Amino acid sequence: MTISAVSKNQILSRLPKQAMRSTLNVALDYLEKKGIVLETKKGFIWTFNPSKKLEKAEEEGLQK
Repeated sequence: MTISAVSKNQILSRLPKQAMRSTLNVALDYLEKKGIVLETKKGFIWTFNPSKKLEKAEEEGLQK
């Protein structure tokens, strides 16, 4: 599996022309706070894993 980061410019170029950078920034901030994307030096990486095993482990895990 190859993981490649995507820059804001690359994301914006793939969106409809009427999409604004400020809207993209708000969306990426939200996704980063939720742990769905991670910002790196090279761009953004999708980190969301919809695995049922992961959900179960999170539910049964300990919180500090």
